[in-house]
Amino acid sequence: YTLFLTVIGFTIFNSDGIGGVTDSLFAMLGITELELYNDESVYYILSYAVPTAVAAVLATPLAKNICAHIERKEAGNFAMAVMRPIGYIAILLICTASLVNGSFNPFIYFRF
Repeated sequence: YTLFLTVIGFTIFNSDGIGGVTDSLFAMLGITELELYNDESVYYILSYAVPTAVAAVLATPLAKNICAHIERKEAGNFAMAVMRPIGYIAILLICTASLVNGSFNPFIYFRF
């Protein structure tokens, strides 16, 4: 329920008027004559396929189990102590590069 109300609230803030709100809500529900996919949607699917796949794998207990298996060994414990901060820094750099590379996207509340 919270996610549903959040999406509705964001739609209200992002639209220019009541007509824009209803058009957006109808489009989200598939009530319009819009195509199921187009060139733009295919572009975004292909652009974010790798991060989505990595996030899906890391959302499972698989990564935690692999790390626990490595840490059981003495050399693995030291390796994880070194690799974990390096991994965090790599993720931070990838996220920062993604934000810098993104196009101009002004904060929604600056429009008011």
